[in-house]
Amino acid sequence: DDGLADGVLYYDEDGALQCLERLTGLEPNNTKWRDALLKRYLAREEFAKAGPLIRAQVFDEKDPKRKAELLLRGGVLRREIGKIDGAVEALEEAVQLDPSLVQAWLALQQIYEEQGQPVKATEVMVSAAQNESNRLEKTKLLFRAAERYRGELERPDRAAELLAAYFSDEAQIR
Repeated sequence: DDGLADGVLYYDEDGALQCLERLTGLEPNNTKWRDALLKRYLAREEFAKAGPLIRAQVFDEKDPKRKAELLLRGGVLRREIGKIDGAVEALEEAVQLDPSLVQAWLALQQIYEEQGQPVKATEVMVSAAQNESNRLEKTKLLFRAAERYRGELERPDRAAELLAAYFSDEAQIR
């Protein structure tokens, strides 16, 4: 280790963290310091300290795709600290800004599963599949959703609808 942390000289990790905290305090709009500090907080699992920095990043971000990624990060963080409503809100905003962000759909699905909402979880799984660019992963998600509709959710009509749409899309690709 050369004693540098993101361009800041330090002697130990705690010293680097203190230095970044001071720099961020002196220059709150300097994203370099804020991002470096956030990275360290997340690595140390200091989620309560990371939250406000993520919120500041989301607020400042103008690019919708980047903002969606930040909301995904914030949603996952909120879920980890038990703030489920905030996590759902952040993840729903993320997929609204960037529907192709499959990780956000899957994080939402996981929350709905944990909350005992299998219909919502399965619909979100379908949305993830519809936005998945990898054909193999898309197929796995759609078939898993169809299987769940057919079995556990007792909605074979929805399962048939999903499979019919899938095979129609596949036929058009070929």
